Amino acid sequence: MLYFPVFALYHYYPEIAWIRTLLTAVLLFGGIGGILILHKKGKIVKRHPGWWIALWVYTIFILYITVLGRYSFEDFRARLIPFESYREVFAGNSSELRGIVLNVVLFVPFGFLTACCFQDKKPVWIALCAGLILTVTVEVLQYVTRTGTLETDDVMHN
Repeated sequence: MLYFPVFALYHYYPEIAWIRTLLTAVLLFGGIGGILILHKKGKIVKRHPGWWIALWVYTIFILYITVLGRYSFEDFRARLIPFESYREVFAGNSSELRGIVLNVVLFVPFGFLTACCFQDKKPVWIALCAGLILTVTVEVLQYVTRTGTLETDDVMHN
């Protein structure tokens, strides 16, 4: 069974949840600092780095909402049957419909910000690829850290 032990400390012991906050802050401010340094050296688009910073902040927000801000639980699973959530919606499960809508809504700003960062290139394809990479990363992290369910439907929704 896969399990990433580094995350066990702050998932099983809420009294040291400050580790999660510290990790989030390091990712957030480290990323913003890196963007500003790369912008100054001319490695990132020469325009204002605001889109890049917004994209980074929103990416950390997604990671916090989906992985970093959750506690581990023993009853974790993988739902690998495609369109299983749609079957549950058609069977009358309204909470599953809510989950689908929230997944879609969560990733729309990410696609928009990614497209804004890559205006000169092929922004739609880059946004789709970046969204796929982030979605798969989130799903794998949720499974490995036991903070959510690995679902193929989530990958399709996002």
